[in-house]
Amino acid sequence: MIQNKRSKTLGQNFLIDKNIVFKILKAAEITHNDTVIEIGPGKGALTDELIKTSGKIICVEIDNELAANLADKYSIFSNITIVNENFIFTDISAFLTQNTIFIGNLPYSVSTRIISKTLLFNKFIKHCVFMIQKEVAQRICATPESGKIHGALSILTRAHFQPEYLFDVSSNCFSPKPEVISSVIKLMPVNRNLPGDFNYNLFEKFVFSAFANKRKTLINSILNNSSINKETISNALLSLNLNPDIRAEQIGIEGFLKMFEKIYKSL
Repeated sequence: MIQNKRSKTLGQNFLIDKNIVFKILKAAEITHNDTVIEIGPGKGALTDELIKTSGKIICVEIDNELAANLADKYSIFSNITIVNENFIFTDISAFLTQNTIFIGNLPYSVSTRIISKTLLFNKFIKHCVFMIQKEVAQRICATPESGKIHGALSILTRAHFQPEYLFDVSSNCFSPKPEVISSVIKLMPVNRNLPGDFNYNLFEKFVFSAFANKRKTLINSILNNSSINKETISNALLSLNLNPDIRAEQIGIEGFLKMFEKIYKSL
């Protein structure tokens, strides 16, 4: 009882449906040449199958008791490492290879923070398969045609990846049952031909400033949330043939990258 209460506090809802496990593994397309980093393995529903196909598995589990149970459960296997830490604050650089696959049933409360950190390792990632809250999945996969759900998370993800919405997962597939629907997404690396000096952290700040006040025009939102002046923003929009009254959600990834380049080259 204590373990379940504690795990629920951490936002963990354990996957118990084997059919969903196999659907996720099929989407992950894992081979013995791959290094798999599983985030939040919980009780090992995915791990039980991953260990049969992966060359190397790194399980990052924040819960002390769950991590200890996993270490005991898989002690006879030489291709698995259990890391009892918070993924968001863990240095996983030593585990990365050129064929790294990220996978996991992510805790709802921190899924966006986990994915944002994962994006920083884009040069090593073969692809990612994540199960997250449906609303977050929709936001990640949104485009300007999706309307107001298109936001910063979609733009930042698409700087390095092409997201794909795979399927929904009923709350009946978990214990305890979550109050929301889950969805599985896949993130595939994409080459945007970004310049060698592309500063992702600066791009992230720029994108967040653009979406910070979604009721305002793009120009006013950036003005209110950055040190960039109005003339610089207006000139960038003009050079890209974009309406000065355009809103952030109306612009796709290519438009944001071009706008970012124009603005920061002129500063």
